[in-house]
Amino acid sequence: MRKCYVLVVALMLCSPVLAQDKGANESKDYLKEAVRLEEKNSPDTAGGVPSRLGKYPMSFFTKTRSAKTAGKDRLSVALKIQYWNWDLKCDAAGNYHSLPSGDSKRKTSLVFCTKYGWAENHHIAVGVPVLFNDFDTGTTTNNSRGLGNIFVFEKWNLIQETETMPGVAVDFWYYLPTGDGDRKLGSDDGAYKITTEISKAWKDFSLHFNPIYAWNETPNSNWDEINAGTWYTKFAKLWPGMEYNYFHKQGYGQSHDLVPGLLWKLPNNSTFKIGCPINLESTCSYRCRVGVVVKLFKKF
Repeated sequence: MRKCYVLVVALMLCSPVLAQDKGANESKDYLKEAVRLEEKNSPDTAGGVPSRLGKYPMSFFTKTRSAKTAGKDRLSVALKIQYWNWDLKCDAAGNYHSLPSGDSKRKTSLVFCTKYGWAENHHIAVGVPVLFNDFDTGTTTNNSRGLGNIFVFEKWNLIQETETMPGVAVDFWYYLPTGDGDRKLGSDDGAYKITTEISKAWKDFSLHFNPIYAWNETPNSNWDEINAGTWYTKFAKLWPGMEYNYFHKQGYGQSHDLVPGLLWKLPNNSTFKIGCPINLESTCSYRCRVGVVVKLFKKF
C-alpha cells in the first residue's frame, strides 16, 4: 500500500514537468510547421520548389541559350534582328586597318524562329533566316537579299535543375541547304550541329554555358563554339545580362565577342531584348567592332 502511495505522489510531482516538456515539444513542432508553410508560400517558392529554378529565358541576345524548354503543348515565336558593320580589314601580316575610303561591308539578318513543346521537357524548333547584304569593297559589290539556311532542331532537357544541381539540355540541329554561297546568303550545303546547355539559377542571378560542335557537308569547314551568359534577376521586369561567344571555323578564322544587354518583360508572356555585340579579338578577314541585336519573343 505504501509503495502505491509513493508511486502516486511521484507521478503527481512529475506531471507538471512532463506537461511542460510536452507543451514545449508541441510548441517546437508548431513553429517548425509554421516556418515550413511560410517557406512554401513565400514569393521565392511555388509548391515546395524554389520559383527561381528554370525561371530564365530560353535564349540570350545572339547565341547563348539556357537549358529551359518551351513547355508541353506550348508554342513560342521569336524574331531576331541583328546588324553588322565590318569596319576593319586584316592585312597579310595579320594586322587590322580601317577600310579604304568609299568601301563598306554591312549585313542585316532577320531570323524567325518558332518552338513547340511536343512532350514534357522536349521541344522542336524551326528557324527561317532572311539576309540583307550591302557590300562594296572596291572590286566586289553585293546587294543580295534572300533566304539563308533554314534550320530545325530538337531540344531535350534531360536533367532537371534542383537547388544543388544545374539543369542540362542537349540539342540536335540540321541546317537545310537553302542558302546561296555565291551570293553570300548562307551555304548551299547542309550542316549538322550538337549543342549542350547547362543552366543554374540562384536568388539574384543565373549562369549558363554552351559547348557546341558542328560539321558541314563541305569538307574542311566544320566549326565549334563556346557560349556563356549570365542574367541578373534582382528586378521584376528589367534584367541586365551579359553574353560571351567564341566561334572558330576551319578556313575562316576565330572570334571572341562580348554582348552586354537588357531584357524587358512585357505583358502576356512577351519579352523584348536588346544587346550590343562587341568584338574582343578576331582572326577573320573582316572585323565588326560593334554591332546591335534586337529580339522580340511571345509565348502562347
